[in-house]
Amino acid sequence: MRRILCALLALLFLMGAGFAEASGNLLGLRLLAGMTDGTQNAAISPLSLQMALSLAREGAVGETRAELDALLAGDAINLETLLANDAYTGMDDGQTGPGLRYANAGFVKQEFEILPEYKARVDAEWFPLDEDVEVINAWVRKNTNGLIDKLLEGPLPPETALCLVNALSLEAGWAEPFSQDDTSQGVFFSPNGEIETDFMYIEHTFRYGERDGAQIVRLPYAGMPLAMYVILPEAGGVSQTLETLANESMGYFSDMTAGPEVHLTLPKFSLSYDGSLMEGLKAQGLDIAARRGADFSAMCADGRLYIDDVIQNVRIDVDEEGTSAAAATVLVIEAYFGYGETAESVEMNVNRPFIIVIGGEDGGIIAFAAVVAEV
Repeated sequence: MRRILCALLALLFLMGAGFAEASGNLLGLRLLAGMTDGTQNAAISPLSLQMALSLAREGAVGETRAELDALLAGDAINLETLLANDAYTGMDDGQTGPGLRYANAGFVKQEFEILPEYKARVDAEWFPLDEDVEVINAWVRKNTNGLIDKLLEGPLPPETALCLVNALSLEAGWAEPFSQDDTSQGVFFSPNGEIETDFMYIEHTFRYGERDGAQIVRLPYAGMPLAMYVILPEAGGVSQTLETLANESMGYFSDMTAGPEVHLTLPKFSLSYDGSLMEGLKAQGLDIAARRGADFSAMCADGRLYIDDVIQNVRIDVDEEGTSAAAATVLVIEAYFGYGETAESVEMNVNRPFIIVIGGEDGGIIAFAAVVAEV
């Protein structure tokens, strides 16, 4: 089931940045900060993780639910409320073209029965599951426009009861595209050596800001309330800037101003990142839900289930026309038995490690975030 996400974005913005901040932005950015020291690439989709964890939250009760609430800062996406929104439920499946789209699915072993009332609360497709993960990978491939080819490797553990999966895809053109005629070769100064690559160039009046030695520019997308924020820290300053961003989320961009003409040099890049998020999630407070004793009795009558692993795969492609991005997040659930002011014109040459955030133009959700140390 594929849904275009514009109405979801509008709903989150209407409800205000406070709702969105409590819905997983900070969690995602803190995980990103733990993935890299700024000398290697890393990427995460806070929104995809948020949606996947929200599927689990809807089936949790008691201390398990309270823990997932706290992990998502007290107010995870309320899927029931979203589904009750007319603008949301009135959208057609299978739409194509620019937009931010998502899909949810549950893959369940034959011997486990998912409660009908749980299925009614979540927006997901349901499929049978065996040890062969290709059925999950094929679904992810379809729902990310082929950008994510493989989410899971090898057979699932025999104790696996079900997998809850979210897929997210973005196709977005720049409101102000870069001209291919202005693209030229240049040097990107990676911590691991100099890299010859293609750099795009544009001169335009963008929203721009500076803080703690970092330059920030907002590149809006056409026809949607999303933008890419490019943060260029001082040389060697990615880790410190990322730590600040992880504490402030979209509030980091609150002091940007309109007006300066930005002479922006930005590399074209394609970035992929995949791996388990469990270590980082446990460091952020995931405990009861990830061990024997978790209670998911609002999902399955037996309820003796726990989250064994959380795996995410992210890809972001940026060129002169815009951005293509996708993410897929799977929760592998096992059964257990027992219990500032700027100048009129500024230069911004992104030729060293930088940070990108793809999120709401005026606050709200963060769909993707990444550290680009190599291009």
